[in-house]
Amino acid sequence: MEGIFSDFNLKGALTPVLNYITKFAVTFKALSYPSANWMYYKTQLKHHLSGGVTTGSCIVHVYSFTNQEPFTILRQAQRDLSTIVDSMISKGTPCAPPRILNQEKKLSSVELRPGTFHGRGLIPWNSAEIRIVVPGVFSPTKWIRRTLTDKERLLSWDISHKVLSFLPEKELRKMLAGGIAIPAK
Repeated sequence: MEGIFSDFNLKGALTPVLNYITKFAVTFKALSYPSANWMYYKTQLKHHLSGGVTTGSCIVHVYSFTNQEPFTILRQAQRDLSTIVDSMISKGTPCAPPRILNQEKKLSSVELRPGTFHGRGLIPWNSAEIRIVVPGVFSPTKWIRRTLTDKERLLSWDISHKVLSFLPEKELRKMLAGGIAIPAK
């Protein structure tokens, strides 16, 4: 096995698995007894730097064999909330267009008023009750203030269109009810 991603290390239970890994391990908790043959570094993953649309981030522990190229976390093109919202949603309150954002240098979350975020920015991670201001083709102003649809919430957590198309509605509701601790990338 070349590598693993793990969000647990129950009192060293993951350590024996490392004997079968040839390149890397990425964990959310530091390993209790890493081998001397492993290089180690800790880094912060930011959801929006890996193609996500939220401000979520987490610390990960990266281990790679000393005789291998160091394992690096690839960055993806940044995108904002507009890449997942549906402008054909008619449910919402017509509103004035928000100010134009110039986020060429650094994509960020823009709170227009308490709990309401710009649809061309990022949204807070796991925020179920937020409102967004986004284009709405049926609005007289062509902009509406609304909540994220269930599908949009799941897309913001990196649940793919493909997964959304084949999972039963009951399973999607469970995911929404429980929230997601980390992005699904």
